[in-house]
Amino acid sequence: MQDEEDDSGEESSSTSEIVAEDRPSHLYSLFQNDMLSIDTQATVRDLNERPSKTAVASLDAARTMLHRLMPPREDIYAVSAHVSRWHRVLHEVLPLTTLPKSRQDLLSSYETVTQPDADTMALAAWLLGVATISQQMPQEAHSPDGVARSFQKRFNFARVVCEVVERHILSHDSLIGTVEGIEVALLYLRAQLGWGHMHKVWLNLRRIISIAELIGLPRAARMIQMQNNLSPPPGQVLHVKASLWTSLCSIDRIAGVLGNFPCAATRNPSAADQPLVIDGAVQPRVYILRLSNIATQVQDLDDLSMDYISEAEVYRSVLHIDNELRLLANECPRQWWVALPNDVEPAHLLQLVHYVLVMRTHLVFMMRRDVQGLYSHSQQSGLEACCEVLQRWQIMRRSLPLGFFLCRMIDLQAFTAAVVALLASENARITHRPLVAGNGVGLSECVAQTVELLHEKARDPVGSDVARQALQAIQSLAAMLQGQGDASEGGYLKLTVPRLGKIHVRRNHDNNEKGLRMAESIPQQAQQWPSASRVATQAEPPMDAAAAVDSTQMQDLWGQGPFSWFIEDDCGAMFEDISPDLDFLLSTK
Repeated sequence: MQDEEDDSGEESSSTSEIVAEDRPSHLYSLFQNDMLSIDTQATVRDLNERPSKTAVASLDAARTMLHRLMPPREDIYAVSAHVSRWHRVLHEVLPLTTLPKSRQDLLSSYETVTQPDADTMALAAWLLGVATISQQMPQEAHSPDGVARSFQKRFNFARVVCEVVERHILSHDSLIGTVEGIEVALLYLRAQLGWGHMHKVWLNLRRIISIAELIGLPRAARMIQMQNNLSPPPGQVLHVKASLWTSLCSIDRIAGVLGNFPCAATRNPSAADQPLVIDGAVQPRVYILRLSNIATQVQDLDDLSMDYISEAEVYRSVLHIDNELRLLANECPRQWWVALPNDVEPAHLLQLVHYVLVMRTHLVFMMRRDVQGLYSHSQQSGLEACCEVLQRWQIMRRSLPLGFFLCRMIDLQAFTAAVVALLASENARITHRPLVAGNGVGLSECVAQTVELLHEKARDPVGSDVARQALQAIQSLAAMLQGQGDASEGGYLKLTVPRLGKIHVRRNHDNNEKGLRMAESIPQQAQQWPSASRVATQAEPPMDAAAAVDSTQMQDLWGQGPFSWFIEDDCGAMFEDISPDLDFLLSTK
């Protein structure tokens, strides 16, 4: 009997070994792990200690690597001379406590961050600020080759700083799950925004906003609003959290408008109880909040245009958003809207974003054929907004220092506004509506000034890639519409407008005589033509045209008239970034 038990035991042991070898490891780990241990106190202790040890090790590694990147004092002194007024302007719009607002702020903190035991978050934020400022070049300096080499050196420095921050800080939720960590993350995103890495900005913004919600930043903002008129006043930490959440939401909204991304922050702070104008001065942060709340409705228009609802219903939504934007604009003093070319003010940035929103609001209808004038309000308002965008861009572009991180993004807005204005203006010509902006500047004059400044900025030794490609694309489009150039000979042109789509333009040869009529003011002015009767105007870059429509629909898409065009519809190309190798002028054949 004992032998049988022994045999049975040996067999059981052998069987268990076989089972142990054959059992799937991924299933076994569900039941055999420390989380299910009876010693719950040890488990909790391990969970609390494990991330802290990882965080400390990562912070130490980050501090060591960042200290190796620390520029010498004389370089910091030279860089500090480039802290332009625009950084102080941006601080008024999107305040960050770690952002140096002046040359003295940058220099005074050098001794602190160079200490061996310096706070890693403060060190990372300081270096990110230096990395951004270092890419600004003085307007008059060295030869073009010398400026280019100097900029490339500073760009490499900024890139390495961002890589260290991304690898050792942003990759750990426990490190960015603090006020200091979120500010470091926002400084990192600001650098990515300036380089045109929009998909990285958008993906990281969603993650950072989620973490900010977990650590209570939206609740802090709500508490500040609730306790605003109570005593004692809320603590300083609560104010910092609330301010950070407001800045985070504002960055989310501005990035969404400029990059045409859906906003991630759904618990946006309310600006209803905050005065927009104090002593005649518009409050930039309140204006951004009010504007960003409208921006979410503008983005919803893209979805409405794809749904099976009537055009009348979509148009009512457009008019509703347009009315809200006009009401917001009317709350500001009239003088605030008068652009002064020699001044650098937050108003320039806010007004640019405002008119980009107006342009996008009317984009769906301003690009359609509308011989009966049913959508004349949208077409005229959209054209006026395009001109306003171009005029604000001209003011900002002349004021921004060489290499400033916003240059590429606002160049893209100017390119988009110019292309849209040239395409949509034919509708106004057919219905004999005046092509003027609200201040009386003609469309042709506005486009001519834009082309002239693009030509100037395209020669800059740094930060000119978007301006150079935009200039080439606009001139090619204008030349084709005037019956000039290679595109005109082939009768076909394809442009890519980031965040808008690939635009196919074709000359209808049966209407050549009618199509060659043009304005005589500037070589770049486009001959205007009716758009297609059905056109995909979602602000997302599209897929291949042959796949987008079938052959029976192609003629309807091309439409009739001297020129016709359509925008492809592709919901996946939003992931395409603005990069130096992105070609705006895709084809002329």
